[in-house]
Amino acid sequence: MFKKPLNLVIQPTYRCNKNCPFCLYGQFKNNTETLSLSELENILDYLSRSFEIKTIKISGGEISILGEFYIDLLLRLCKLYTKDLQTFTNLKSLNKIILNNCDSLNVSLNFNKYDADIKETIENIKVISNKKSINIKTLDRSCKDNTDKIIDLLNSLNIKSWEIIPYHHTEFLPFKSNSYSNYELVVEQYLRMYREMKFSFLNKLQLEGIYKKDNYNTPVIYITPNNKIAMQVFDNANNFSLKELEDYTTITESYVNYEKSRDNYCSKCTSKLKCLTNYFFNTNYTGPSCSGGKDLISYHKN
Repeated sequence: MFKKPLNLVIQPTYRCNKNCPFCLYGQFKNNTETLSLSELENILDYLSRSFEIKTIKISGGEISILGEFYIDLLLRLCKLYTKDLQTFTNLKSLNKIILNNCDSLNVSLNFNKYDADIKETIENIKVISNKKSINIKTLDRSCKDNTDKIIDLLNSLNIKSWEIIPYHHTEFLPFKSNSYSNYELVVEQYLRMYREMKFSFLNKLQLEGIYKKDNYNTPVIYITPNNKIAMQVFDNANNFSLKELEDYTTITESYVNYEKSRDNYCSKCTSKLKCLTNYFFNTNYTGPSCSGGKDLISYHKN
């Protein structure tokens, strides 16, 4: 029986051992709830009957601050429902349960004053990179300067991959003036370097595979610490929030209809939805470009 694909982001907690000013979920940091594993099992069981769960991403908050017994059960449970389990961490500390249960880790690492704990994270990457696949995620603002030094550092860490990610114009804290064109310029800067990279530069691979991708067809659904299913929504000023869905049976319809309702720009685009975003966006704050990286794609093609 055919099942519609579904991507899940599980957020066991919004609590964190860092206080990054750019965090999208900073607005929820006073929420002290922790996801009930029995409720999570019920939700996963229900969803798996109607959907093929392509990917489960465990995010937060910071998963490593939870108890080891809880983390062990959480990871074992998620592995029952997907072949692609991804764990996101700031790696400020090493958690043996996460290390024992995850073959690869997605690690947030930001440079140039954007990460007060960068030395701790780098040392922890060095400790485990020979045993685990490390995928680094870096915000565009933090890597626009000192590019050669950043590549030298990343080359020394024995990581699997590196990805530059944009500040979203929808983020909670005060970066709404940021344009996606800034992100494109930073990525282009690294593409022009012609430096040896001893890791996969995911932004380049994404551009090379752009016409193999079919956007918008796979809903991204969140499971929140208060045991609810939700999706990202944005108000007229593009402020971010999570909208809880009471009726699980309309997940796909709710997601697609909401995205289409915000289509003030994408329907006029000539890229035929072959772009870098997974969302339709109102582009009030994006300047001359958009979250799909239209200018970056044009540069890469040429």
